[in-house]
Amino acid sequence: MFSQQPTFQKIAKYSLLLSIKESYLFVANSLGLFSHPFQTWRKLFREQDLSQIVLLLAFPAYLFFGGLFVIWFLRRLLKDEFNVIYGVWGMPTKLGVTLVFMLTLALFFYLAFWLYKVLKVKK
Repeated sequence: MFSQQPTFQKIAKYSLLLSIKESYLFVANSLGLFSHPFQTWRKLFREQDLSQIVLLLAFPAYLFFGGLFVIWFLRRLLKDEFNVIYGVWGMPTKLGVTLVFMLTLALFFYLAFWLYKVLKVKK
């Protein structure tokens, strides 16, 4: 009568569906933060969607570590091409790290500002 799927297949199926749903909501909320940030934060707190709140608050950290990984990878990739000395930070690397840091810091303050506005109105 009922088909018996192995437990692993059930877990894999539900994990895939959940990751698709969360990815869609993350992209939709990220775009919403740039077009109408107050409404997006208010909607998330009204729905009490803690997973999306945590994902959006950690977004600057994702960008920061992703940017550092790209810089690290490019240094390893271009080491032989441009005679990069291990342990010595050249001007492009310093500029890249500074740029990544400043952009993620600005994004963090932007998110924190709108979060503060929503929490201030909520009280």
